[in-house]
Amino acid sequence: MRKVFIEGSDHLLHKMFQDEGYQVVGSLIGADLLCVEGGADVTPELYGEANEGLSGNDENKDVVTFGLMAMAEIMGVPIVGICRGSQALCVHEGGKLNQHINGHGRSHNVVYGDRIIPVSSTHHQEAQPLSTYMKADVLNVWYAEDGVVEVTEYGSNNLGCQFHPEYFSKGHPCWDFFFELVDKVCFDLDIYDGEKHGYN
Repeated sequence: MRKVFIEGSDHLLHKMFQDEGYQVVGSLIGADLLCVEGGADVTPELYGEANEGLSGNDENKDVVTFGLMAMAEIMGVPIVGICRGSQALCVHEGGKLNQHINGHGRSHNVVYGDRIIPVSSTHHQEAQPLSTYMKADVLNVWYAEDGVVEVTEYGSNNLGCQFHPEYFSKGHPCWDFFFELVDKVCFDLDIYDGEKHGYN
């Protein structure tokens, strides 16, 4: 059984991982995966920009989040970031953020190759993972139909997902897509089964 340490106490994230067969543990030590949750915007100064006045920041949360990601990197624990966690991971890897995007609706689709995955997200910021200062290779970037970055796969076995799989129930395409990505990116497994996940 895989063990996941989840930053914060989001009960939906805890339930999601437990329903998928993970053991949620109380320490990064001994964990197989770190999940960085959503929340307040990442402080713009952390990616070298001034606050444009459109961000609601929580510097104390930034300290915890970036400290955990630094520890995970040292320990060789892969990271999956959801929503704000995806943005924080992008900054951790050397990228930047678009501080505000307009008109990006809550319900939309991710274009993943020739597949269309329905997702739900609440972010008003966007990861910009193609900076010249990236620490890790960016293997793939997947976008919503409006061109906004939704998924980033890093060569460091880290994964950023802007959408919220925990808003859905086990068996929903968004849920299955998320755990397919986790298997592929964080654990180097290619277990895609279109019939199983209902993508065909």
